Amino acid sequence: LEYRVNYAESVIESFKKFPELREGSQDFSLLTKHQELIRMLLADLFPTGLTNNEIKAASIPFTDITFNYTERFRKILSDAGHNFTLEFRDMTQDEMYVLSCCIIVQLYFKKDIKFTIPFYYDIPDQHGIVRHYKITVNSDFSEIIPTDQKNFPTDSE
Repeated sequence: LEYRVNYAESVIESFKKFPELREGSQDFSLLTKHQELIRMLLADLFPTGLTNNEIKAASIPFTDITFNYTERFRKILSDAGHNFTLEFRDMTQDEMYVLSCCIIVQLYFKKDIKFTIPFYYDIPDQHGIVRHYKITVNSDFSEIIPTDQKNFPTDSE
């Protein structure tokens, strides 16, 4: 147990050197710049022993930015080809808006909202056969901070 405490303390010490990682930033290039440190922070959620079995990644809420892929997911994306772009299947702006609202209500107002529209990625394999992957969203480590900004999309956007 002491080794886990030492490991956790060393990760915390490493993060102290980079205030932009603690305080937050809109500079998503930090995900690449600090990927090893982020990988260490997420190690308990992405166990090395399961990296070839699990298909998962971390993401920035309300964006299409994903990172910290398991090896199995990395291989699936590699097999899809370098021109492949990861996108939700048939998700309308309205559905994304409802999902975003549900996440905000769950996190900020602590209300359990069941969002039942399933999300899928359609990813071709190395032979061009399209495989379908159901997405599970886990927002346990997200935080909602209200601001004065009210940037809602309009029909003209």
